[in-house]
Amino acid sequence: MKKKVALIFIFVFCTCALLAQETNLLYKEKKTFPPSKEKIISIHLCDIEGLEVLTAEEFNKTDTLYFCYQPMGTWNFKNKELNNDLTAIHITHNGKSIQPQSIIPKYDTNNKLYEVIAAFPRNEFELAMPFSFSNELGNSQPLTLPEKFWPDYEKYGQCYTRGAELADMQEYLESFSVLKCFLSNKPEVEGLSFYRLVMQLLKNDVKIPVLCCKNILTNLSFKNSQFLKMATILITVMHFTLIYSAECCVIQTAYTLLIVFIL
Repeated sequence: MKKKVALIFIFVFCTCALLAQETNLLYKEKKTFPPSKEKIISIHLCDIEGLEVLTAEEFNKTDTLYFCYQPMGTWNFKNKELNNDLTAIHITHNGKSIQPQSIIPKYDTNNKLYEVIAAFPRNEFELAMPFSFSNELGNSQPLTLPEKFWPDYEKYGQCYTRGAELADMQEYLESFSVLKCFLSNKPEVEGLSFYRLVMQLLKNDVKIPVLCCKNILTNLSFKNSQFLKMATILITVMHFTLIYSAECCVIQTAYTLLIVFIL
């Protein structure tokens, strides 16, 4: 029970740690001697109003991604920059350039242009992959969307929680069956904060039944060590066959896991 609670706590902690996503971009540079003057902006995901708190439900309702640009320091944007310097900022993602659809200015009570909201087409993004903001002066550090916005995030989170519960109850084959969806090469799976924890669970789901089979065969007085290894593999793969029925490729995966992790 303690193990299950600990795994769920780690899952929640890792998820929350990814919610604050921000990067910086060199916006303008005036070279003087000395020193040079730089204007840097911070960039973060937001909604159309500029609010940072964005739920998965709100995110999935829109076909547009909004990012807030804010000056870092005591300076403000200028109105004349709306149609040149600000629209020149684009996103570099998977080797392609994504241009903003629109720039929405935000003014304070003194009519100062203190931030802008840039709108980008969502269908141009692979949501689990990092991207950078770019202009003629360079690129920002890569930014990644919070994983709660990735495809099927809720499904994978539920599978992880259920698989951990089953493993905690020593239902290893059932746990493996639930967690087998993580045995893919999809970036939205391998990039999850709890992916390594799932791999450890899968390893144990295979290892523990194998060791049990090995102990049983040992107690039956099988003396030949090579035969013992082969018999252990055969019995364990047969167990996993019951889970996957005719899914031969997955059975091969189970066999590979046996070779890598056990022998």
